[in-house]
Amino acid sequence: MNLMAWNCQGIANRMTRHACKLLIQKHQINLVFLSETHCTKAQHATLPKALGLPHMVHFDRINQTGGVAMLWDDSVIVNVRHIDFFFIDIDITLPGVETWRFTGFYGHPETGQRHVSWDLLRSLVSSISEKWLVMGDFNEILSLDEKSGGPLRNFGQMQAFRDALSDCNLEDLGAIGGPFTWSNSRTKERLDRGLGSPSWRGLFSYSRVIHLPPSQSDHIPLLLEVKSEPPTQNRRRCRFRFEEIWTSHSQFPQAVEEAWGQPQLGNPMLQVCRKIKDTGAQLLLSWDRAVFGHRKEELETTRKQLHDLLQRPFDAIDQPEKLRLSNKLNELLSIDETFWRQRSRAIWLKEGDRNSSFFHKRATNRRRRNTIKGLRDCNGEWQHSKEGIERVVIDYLRKIFQASRPDNCAQGVILNAVQPRVNLVMNQSLKVPYSLEEMKKALFQMQPSKAPGPDGMSPFFFQKYWDLVGTDVGNAVIHFLTTKKMPHDLNFTHVVLIPKVKEPLDMSQLRPIALCNVIYKIASKVLANRLKVFLPDIIAPQQSAFVPDRLISDNTLVASELAHYMHNLRTGQEGFLALKLDISKAYDRLEWHFLRSIMTRMGFDSDWIDLIMVCLSSVRYSFLINGEPQGLVTPSRGLRQGDPLSPYLFILCAEGLSALISQFVSNGHLHGLQVCDGAPTISHLLFADDSLLYAQATPQDCLIIKYILETYERASGQQINLQKCSVVFSSNVSPQLKQSMAQLLGVELVSQHDKYLGLPMHVGRSKTEAFAYLKDRLTKKLTGWRPKLLSSAGR
Repeated sequence: MNLMAWNCQGIANRMTRHACKLLIQKHQINLVFLSETHCTKAQHATLPKALGLPHMVHFDRINQTGGVAMLWDDSVIVNVRHIDFFFIDIDITLPGVETWRFTGFYGHPETGQRHVSWDLLRSLVSSISEKWLVMGDFNEILSLDEKSGGPLRNFGQMQAFRDALSDCNLEDLGAIGGPFTWSNSRTKERLDRGLGSPSWRGLFSYSRVIHLPPSQSDHIPLLLEVKSEPPTQNRRRCRFRFEEIWTSHSQFPQAVEEAWGQPQLGNPMLQVCRKIKDTGAQLLLSWDRAVFGHRKEELETTRKQLHDLLQRPFDAIDQPEKLRLSNKLNELLSIDETFWRQRSRAIWLKEGDRNSSFFHKRATNRRRRNTIKGLRDCNGEWQHSKEGIERVVIDYLRKIFQASRPDNCAQGVILNAVQPRVNLVMNQSLKVPYSLEEMKKALFQMQPSKAPGPDGMSPFFFQKYWDLVGTDVGNAVIHFLTTKKMPHDLNFTHVVLIPKVKEPLDMSQLRPIALCNVIYKIASKVLANRLKVFLPDIIAPQQSAFVPDRLISDNTLVASELAHYMHNLRTGQEGFLALKLDISKAYDRLEWHFLRSIMTRMGFDSDWIDLIMVCLSSVRYSFLINGEPQGLVTPSRGLRQGDPLSPYLFILCAEGLSALISQFVSNGHLHGLQVCDGAPTISHLLFADDSLLYAQATPQDCLIIKYILETYERASGQQINLQKCSVVFSSNVSPQLKQSMAQLLGVELVSQHDKYLGLPMHVGRSKTEAFAYLKDRLTKKLTGWRPKLLSSAGR
């Protein structure tokens, strides 16, 4: 079923009516809710024929304003509950689907009367568990990011809307398309939306709201595709994953011991890989089906038995049986809590909540948020079929992970700027013999419930049963680190695509995260632990990411001070600029040849470099698309986000950019920013791929910056996204010079950079406005902590 809601602002208008009819035909709309129709009874009567939808209910305008109408075709069975100036409330029955409720809603246009709308919405609630959908123009936003331009929205107004939704147990459905639904050319806001109760979202979990293009109104139409779960034959194949609930069973340690103890052939690493495969896929999976296969049914049966027992007269209650059932119920609830907590990935929650509704809700939302419903391909065509989405993902990432031709000349320029800093003592420390204690330390540094790799085993399994498996696992990792030989499947990696925005439209809005096998991650973390000890002596002070004893606040404080200085610099002939860089797919595009060259130039031992390169070059990718592995890609460049080594290798390569900038500064060809006599000259601040460059506001410095960035791109494979880069100038630079130098750099000219590393760059007089986003984010976070989802202790 397709449903549309639109504040049409006068459907009697001939052009608006024609536009509405075209939308209904194009998107095969079965039911439409129109607000602000501005129609009389006679004008409403003409709509069914004009729009091609035979059935209608409506409420006429009052004093030339308002008016609502709902029209539907023969495929929908509608029972009208109530009609009002601000809403139309109906029940909908579709073939093969249980009846659910839909309310088309129009929020009061006057801010002072908005509370009337929220009270009206509350009055419509008949049951918290009801399957209820509400759509329309609410004339209010939920958070600051739903508005662009104009004055800051009053927090009380937004909070009143949020409170109403919480009281009604309604959740925002999100949307695909632009972030705003209303515009007056100066201000843009998201006033129109779809809301659903948890039970409605559970029934139609594959539904999506689409923002359609603007049409004859300053509000855009909303299209809702009402879809339930896909057919059984299209559901994804089951993958093995270690379940933490297994460890609660008294017989599980024996099952692990028997499975792990089976003799295997081959070298230590090959033996462990086979033990993991046999223990996981063959024995534990069948053991789970036998022991926990009827977990839900057993929980409900026990709960019912205890309930029936407690309904008896007090003197007729079998107390030992009551105690037995209570203990069994507590045990089953604990298992259920663990099951949903593992899926919720709520790793910040140290103590569980026996009422697992919170975890269930979080896990459901997480699955819904990470589901890819469709993507645009390289030609701009929308692909929503399973095969189409897979093709878009695999083609895009295969191209990203394919090495480009290295520019030896550009690499030579950068390598000449890098100073060798790794000495003999460092190399000897990196190569000391490995120990089992070192393997154990690396394993126990991992978060236990992190998502598993292709073998399905989480760190929790190896940590829980280290006394049993530790010697085998430790010797296997030591064997790889010593011989540089690993089985073919050990470095096989799943790549999961995490949305950067609520509803991603193309691959640029998805972040690829690698899910490595734990055995490989132990080896990688051992190498990372050894390397990071020496980073303070290797990495220049302009980089503060991942270097021990350097803090993210170092960069943010310096950047804030420099922004303040530039803002207040209103006199003097020397002006300055601050260029904020955006690097596209920074980890994924990094050339391995460049990394090897940088490490060689720094003075790393060749055996250490070879070991690092084996970790990189032996990887193969399969992509988890909506939970199912698809495709097989062997990359020839890139670092994995999710590999413990990757952050440290990335900053080694970024040292090439830092060194080249510093070389031009020391030669006097590039001029950084010095806030006062005796203060250091700041030319750049790097925090992983978040970069700020400072220079004098002169064409010469701009050309030098362009040369540096282009050289770094050609040498490393990195790609500067000029469309997302921005430049700020000090206040003493003329508007004409600002514009010309921004054009020279090819980036956007802005008055102030919004944020750097999550904090505002410049805090003006209005502290409320500068830090409003903190209150907004906190409110969003707390919205999910609903009392109805938590136990009394949890509240």
